[in-house]
Amino acid sequence: FQLSTAAIYQQLQQPLAQQTLSIHHRPQPEGTELYQRWAERQS
Repeated sequence: FQLSTAAIYQQLQQPLAQQTLSIHHRPQPEGTELYQRWAERQS
C-alpha cells in the first residue's frame, strides 16, 4: 500500500488553526478495562 505517516506528522507540526486533518475523538468504553488487564499481566 506504500502508506507513509510523513504527511500526518507534517500536519501535526502546524498550529491547530492551520491543520487540515479531520480528527475525531472516539472513546472506547472497554478501553480502561482492557488497559487494566494488560497492566496486570505486565507485573
